[in-house]
Amino acid sequence: MAPLGIDFSDSISLKISDHSLPLGEAICIDNEWPVIDRAAVLEIVDLPKPTDRYQPSTARREARKQNIQDMYQSWQQKYQKLKRKHRDKNDTWYAEQIAKLDIAKGRSAETIRKNIKP
Repeated sequence: MAPLGIDFSDSISLKISDHSLPLGEAICIDNEWPVIDRAAVLEIVDLPKPTDRYQPSTARREARKQNIQDMYQSWQQKYQKLKRKHRDKNDTWYAEQIAKLDIAKGRSAETIRKNIKP
């Protein structure tokens, strides 16, 4: 009898509960006999079923969050500059001045006032 071997060039796989496992990982040779790797098969069986449901990505949310934090930081820097020039004004006045600038990005003076203090 010719020795038994596994050809890894083909993409034949074992499909278990909607997961696939390449045969090269599922079968090993022991004393010239094919043996199923029980641990690899059990690992696939224990995996949860894949779902077609939408899985949200946090990348977009985190990018928006960073943009907002950068905007708040620019408001805080402008607040510090205005505070050095006009020490006798209140926070509402500073917020109204910042709201007139491009860095306000259409936000209200009240929103700016809430976020200008570091």
